[in-house]
Amino acid sequence: MILSQCIGAFIAAALVYLVYIDIEVSLNNSSIFATYPRAGVTTGQAMVSSIVGTAFMILSINGVVQSKPPHKPDLSLLPIYTGIAVTTYGIAFSLNTGYAINPARDIGPRLFIFLVGFPDSFKRGNDVISWYWWIPIISPLIGAILANFIFDNCIKGDYWIDLECCKGCYRKNEIEDMKDDVKKNTTEL
Repeated sequence: MILSQCIGAFIAAALVYLVYIDIEVSLNNSSIFATYPRAGVTTGQAMVSSIVGTAFMILSINGVVQSKPPHKPDLSLLPIYTGIAVTTYGIAFSLNTGYAINPARDIGPRLFIFLVGFPDSFKRGNDVISWYWWIPIISPLIGAILANFIFDNCIKGDYWIDLECCKGCYRKNEIEDMKDDVKKNTTEL
């Protein structure tokens, strides 16, 4: 699936390039094709920004897609929910690395600009990071795995918050009381 997304992003980058072919394209404005860190961002900052941002976005989408009644929203609105999650990511986390949340969104266009004459597209970073290209590929994958681990182990379940993941925090009878309260409150809705 990631390969097909990379091919699609490569083709999209080619179309954007054709639309703006008359504009002088340099490495300074090649960020319309791929993500690059802002000045002063370290490797660690770029990775954390991308991991946390991707995890937030995946948790948001999982919360909508995998929630159970009575909390389950209308899935025909999923594109709107996803758009809100991506926009929120951009507002909260894109300052350091841009929208480095999908490996295909970065590697496909980066490969295209490399092939049309920007040999430094894989070397360019900022004043601190020189070989940045691998961060928007690896970090979102780590963020997605982390988000799914958190969701599967702490949120997903018969209830909005899965009380089973808190076994070490509460005595067994307290968990049963909380489950009864959740059942009672959800049946009243």
